[in-house]
Amino acid sequence: MGKLIKILVALVVIVIVAVAALPFIIDPNDYRDEIVTAVEDNTGRKLTIDGELGLSVFPWIGIDIGKLALGNAQGFGDQPFAAIDNASVKIKLLPLLAKEVVADTITLNGLQLNLAKNKKGETNWADLAGDSKADDIKDKDSPEGVGLKGLAIGGFEINNATINWQDDSTGQSYQVNNFQLNSGAISPGDPVELALALDLKSSEPQMTARLTLDGTVAVDDAIEKLTVLPLEVTVGASGDTFPNGALKASLSTDITVNLKQLAVGLDNLSVKSGDLDLSGKVALLNLDKQMQLDGNLKLAKLNLRNWLASQGMALPEMASDKALSAFDAFVTMKSDGTNTNITNLKIGLDSSSISGSGKLAGSHIGFDLNIDQINVDDYLPTQQANAAASPSGKASSGKPAPAADNTPLFPVETLRPLDISGKLKISSLVVNKLTAEDVNVQVIAKNGVITTTKKVGRFYQGNFDGKTVLNVAGKTPKLAINANLQNLKAGPLLKDLAEKEVMDGTGRFKMDINSSGNTVADIKKALGGTLSFRFEDGSVKGVNISKILRETKAKFEGKTLPATNEPEQTDFSELSGSAKITRGVLNNQDLSAKSPFLRVRGAGTVNLVKEILNYTVQATVVSSSKGQGGESIKELEGLNIPVKLTGPYTAPSYSVDWGKVLLSSQKAKVDEKVDEKKQELKQKLQDKLGDKLKGFF
Repeated sequence: MGKLIKILVALVVIVIVAVAALPFIIDPNDYRDEIVTAVEDNTGRKLTIDGELGLSVFPWIGIDIGKLALGNAQGFGDQPFAAIDNASVKIKLLPLLAKEVVADTITLNGLQLNLAKNKKGETNWADLAGDSKADDIKDKDSPEGVGLKGLAIGGFEINNATINWQDDSTGQSYQVNNFQLNSGAISPGDPVELALALDLKSSEPQMTARLTLDGTVAVDDAIEKLTVLPLEVTVGASGDTFPNGALKASLSTDITVNLKQLAVGLDNLSVKSGDLDLSGKVALLNLDKQMQLDGNLKLAKLNLRNWLASQGMALPEMASDKALSAFDAFVTMKSDGTNTNITNLKIGLDSSSISGSGKLAGSHIGFDLNIDQINVDDYLPTQQANAAASPSGKASSGKPAPAADNTPLFPVETLRPLDISGKLKISSLVVNKLTAEDVNVQVIAKNGVITTTKKVGRFYQGNFDGKTVLNVAGKTPKLAINANLQNLKAGPLLKDLAEKEVMDGTGRFKMDINSSGNTVADIKKALGGTLSFRFEDGSVKGVNISKILRETKAKFEGKTLPATNEPEQTDFSELSGSAKITRGVLNNQDLSAKSPFLRVRGAGTVNLVKEILNYTVQATVVSSSKGQGGESIKELEGLNIPVKLTGPYTAPSYSVDWGKVLLSSQKAKVDEKVDEKKQELKQKLQDKLGDKLKGFF
């Protein structure tokens, strides 16, 4: 037995000596031509070897490769498909006998990889891919259970690599320069430090970026779980892609990859860019099938206005310089691959709190949102900004409207495919200086029809409900609006709207209109429908018609009335009217206003297309023993004052038919004179007839 062992040891020593001596006997550089020929025979490409080839066998089986280049595919130019300055791969010999791979650090220096796609969509690596079907055929003769017992690699070093991508089918090109990848020793169950850095350059869009990545990677013994704790990524970029021409951001997270279940978990996720701080947790499941998502994200409070400005994003004109000064958000998301549910949504916007939920199911969007309070005016342009944005840059001059703008009003192609169902509730809303409470809005969009239903529980002590239907399914958009306002207090409403007291009273308003077209001009031309209103027990502020009539009467009589403390207002018990709209022309024939001493009637048309009116208002003084004016204007009873309104309705001209006024004012006196003359004539006839009759007796 001892003799046998000595023989075996001797054989092993001989083999080791022979293997160790192999590199001194065989020079791989002698086989360059054979290697070049073999590559060209198998790939059809030319291999150029300019550097030296080095071979080692014991204690490491390894090869050192000098400068070499592999030619490009036919039709893709003369530059090489791939080239390297040098590379080195070494594996320890003796552990291989125990089915263990122990490798030294694998190095690759000066890699240059030129990837391309031509205008036909063909790539310059397709011919190297081989027959994919051959990979699917299992070698039935291979023994089951043959595999490695262990794997250990000293690490990876890729230095100064360049990767070019040219896509002639789209005109896009990208270039990765200074690519650097370094890792620590790699073995199952032991963490591996990983560091990556690269420069990215893009032509379309124009962009340059520097990216760095650091992390510690670990794989368990069963090679079923991979972790990166933590992964740190930083990006510094510049170019036309970014609003301010530059971007700086960083990402940090703990990554867990379940290789068996194909799931990825991102814990302690943090994304930062300037003052923006986004954190959360995300899990991605079933990556090989229908991916599922589960997680939450939190945006820490930040001054959104300042952050957007720092990113070069120009904000539109806003009435409040504090709008968007405070913003934060939190959301929980869950997706089964088909449906995505957004729950526990919380948004803080300045002094507003927004909460609710949402759902994405294919192309369908659903939402249910609640807002405690919001002043929309803070986020809208000021009146000056609106004036500056008008075609002339000036407020209306009262002249007829300029030629209508033919700019499309509704983005038909965007609206037509919408599939939305949502609810919005606002406890307190301010818009256009008007305040509304308990606002409920419901939106349904399907098959090109967008229906919006609105209900307002408290609107200046009244209530409002309305419905708007926009149909863009056909060639020409169609619009229908229905609105009903009850128990409105006009005084507070007009005070908020006009910032002064114009009128008060309790009223109601109803509107049912429709139109078609996709420009303001077309909608005006096709406008039709009806509207009506009625206000009761109110007054028109700023003018006391009774006082004016009494003062006018006194002046004609050469008198001066004593000063009074009467309010400058004209009371009315009723103000009502209705109108029919046909092809953009509003026709009203029943305007009526009643006060204690005055009756007003109105009739005429308003052309909404040409923005002109042709309207007549008639005011008649009536008898009144009480109320404004009293007996002091009794002599004006029956006086009728017709006023003709014509021209642009933004600044109409008016005229008074003073002839009719005079005729109306003198009618009673003329009738009285006629009666007096009749009485005189009657008396004279009686006297004469009496004298004649006396002669007969």
